Amino acid sequence: MRKQRLGTAFLVVLTLVAFVGCSIGRTAVRKQELPTAGVSQVKNGVEVTVVGFGTTKRWSELEISIANNRSEPIKVDVRKIYLINQGNYALDPYTDREFHDKVNKDVGQIVNPITLTALATGLSAIILPLDDQTRRNLARVAGGLAGAAVIGGVTKYKKAQEDQTFKGDFGLQNRNIPTQLRIGGTLYYPPVEAARGVKAYITFDGKEEVFDLVF
Repeated sequence: MRKQRLGTAFLVVLTLVAFVGCSIGRTAVRKQELPTAGVSQVKNGVEVTVVGFGTTKRWSELEISIANNRSEPIKVDVRKIYLINQGNYALDPYTDREFHDKVNKDVGQIVNPITLTALATGLSAIILPLDDQTRRNLARVAGGLAGAAVIGGVTKYKKAQEDQTFKGDFGLQNRNIPTQLRIGGTLYYPPVEAARGVKAYITFDGKEEVFDLVF
């Protein structure tokens, strides 16, 4: 029975370590299927296209491209590119600070030495009827469990770093788009189950034009 308990405990440790070890990488995004022909609208030589849309439990992300086929620059303000959710509400994109807070929400919950000791002590207390050697072995298993929790915390931290790097590399920024140029990037919004479309305000000819893209 004691050997069985030890074997089960060690199996739990190995499973946890394997799980968190395989989970390192940028946060997985659940993609929403878009019309095969794509979602695009052209007005007076300006083309706005939704390239892709996906969501996670903390944010949604919209990949979008804007092409300027006019003879003068156009102005893009990313705060005026709204995501329309399933309730037909228009959502502002996250600011850099808001996105930072979302992806780092769980970071910092890495198990510390005090928690590790508490886990070991708690497990030892549960198995007091066993002999000293078995208690010591299971206490080490408890330390292993805490170590797996630490690995999980480090994994979250690495994911947060990769998410931040991705946003820095691919995030769409405010800019004037020169003539005959197409730009693309990603905008981040509050998480939604599904998106209904995008409403983008692009400035040219001295006024804002509204682009309504429906999924």
